[in-house]
Amino acid sequence: MFKKKKNNPRNPNLSSGESQVYSYRSARNDNDRQLGRESQKAKDAKLPQNNRFSGIKKVFKVLVIIAIILIVLGGMSYVKSVGILSVSDGSNKSKQQAYTDSINSQLKGSAMNKNFWFINQNRFTENLKKEFPEVQKVNYSYSLIDRVVNIQVQISQPVINLSSAGGLYLIDSRGRVIEENSQNSGLITLIDGDNREYIKGELALLTNNLNFVNNIIKQSEAKNLTIEKLSIEHGATEMYVKYVGDSYFVKYSLFGDPRLSFGAYIVAREKSGQAPTEYIDVRVADRAYIK
Repeated sequence: MFKKKKNNPRNPNLSSGESQVYSYRSARNDNDRQLGRESQKAKDAKLPQNNRFSGIKKVFKVLVIIAIILIVLGGMSYVKSVGILSVSDGSNKSKQQAYTDSINSQLKGSAMNKNFWFINQNRFTENLKKEFPEVQKVNYSYSLIDRVVNIQVQISQPVINLSSAGGLYLIDSRGRVIEENSQNSGLITLIDGDNREYIKGELALLTNNLNFVNNIIKQSEAKNLTIEKLSIEHGATEMYVKYVGDSYFVKYSLFGDPRLSFGAYIVAREKSGQAPTEYIDVRVADRAYIK
């Protein structure tokens, strides 16, 4: 009448209210963990002893190779002296040796200058300009075969002598004094009416004033007029010119147009019908005053 309860095979104590827990975990030792695998210590033991330092050795070899390359390049770039020094203007060929001596002196002045790649070219150029104001630009190149520095010096052109209380100065195309006590007799002499003293490298004439003077000189030559005396006056605002065979001089304004001023002078000289005794004044544009 009553059925007998069957025990649960998965939990035989279910009827009694008790439960039983089964654990599937089991303790594993190091040998079990390494089953089929080698430990890192075992692997290291099998490696040759010298392979441990192979990375360091490779780095060391690279550093040695780099050092050798640097030593070779350093030896190839060792500067002995100036090889070829060329000057852009033939009239200053006489200074070629002076330029060479100056550069060589600087090369010997510092151990850094013995290597072409460490030469401070800007400083070399500035020192050369201080000593020789006519120097405008210096180009440097290096010959690996001869280990010498080849230099090209570009200089400004001397255009006029300036006579003043301090002596005779050679002026270049920039209006700067490039020589004191000049002996250049091949250039026309401009007299400084203010009798100022100048030093080498100083700006003596503004570019505009120098261009005006040169323009009048060229126009005079074109008209076969020989200048006997040429001077700047009143703080370099006026220029006086006396031509050979004339008893008077011509007054020019350095602020005017040299072509128009010279043209006004020619008209007054050839067509005025007057004989000046003192001067012809063309300082005012398109005007000529005769005295």
